[in-house]
Amino acid sequence: IPSSVKSIGSYAFDGCSKLEEISIPTSISSIEKCTFRKCTSLKQISIPSSVTSIGNYAFNECTSLAQISIPSSVNSFGQKIFDGIQTLEITGNIEKIPDELFEECTSLTKISIPSTVTSIGKESFYKCSSLKQISFANASSESQSLEIGPKSFSYCGIESITIPKHVSIIGDFAFYQCRNLKSVEIEKGSKLHSIGESAFSETLITKISIPDQIKFIKKRTFFNCIELTEVIFSNNSELISIESEAFSNSKLKQIFLPDKFNHFNKKWNSFTPFLETVETSSK
Repeated sequence: IPSSVKSIGSYAFDGCSKLEEISIPTSISSIEKCTFRKCTSLKQISIPSSVTSIGNYAFNECTSLAQISIPSSVNSFGQKIFDGIQTLEITGNIEKIPDELFEECTSLTKISIPSTVTSIGKESFYKCSSLKQISFANASSESQSLEIGPKSFSYCGIESITIPKHVSIIGDFAFYQCRNLKSVEIEKGSKLHSIGESAFSETLITKISIPDQIKFIKKRTFFNCIELTEVIFSNNSELISIESEAFSNSKLKQIFLPDKFNHFNKKWNSFTPFLETVETSSK
């Protein structure tokens, strides 16, 4: 596309199934509705920093699209932009994965989050039932942090996940009802200081190590984790409270609490028939 072109209309390349490559010039400020829909041979695309919006269904059913570079200049995203895509690596300097961007994208199996992202929005991957692999690039600087928003990965098909150390917040219901999720590893040196209500509720995780900065295990955070047998706190943990039904209906056998801990909320461990030992650590 020559630089003299100022706009690309809706449906411009819709159904161009043999289109494999396209270069978008910096003269373009928006990608309109259904512009590249059903371009089934398109494998990668780089969006220039002149673009500020991507319209509804823009890359819908681009089944071969595996890599897209999205600049931070894009501040408006339409609906169902990426439906039909299976594996996608996001590059560029995008800073936020917008709310609901991949919601119910049931074909998506793998997603790669770039180092520049500081926020994964509410319900951004909600009900991506085939999503099995989530990878995060290392933070671009030591000071950078990443927030995982409410319901961002609820009802996904993931079986394991590594939470990178620059994640500072995991929102309410973030991994709720990920019914295949068995393993959650939080990297050493984690900045994580808040895990939301029901964040890992109704998953199959078997054990979890809680970062030292966490002060509260919130309501139903690990509710109905029916395979959960082990929760680990270090002696340096700042934990002070476990809230209502946080570990209800689990297979927790024992729990050793740090010295700063001082409060159990009502029903924190209801329906935990295997729990025999609750102790406070001593230095």
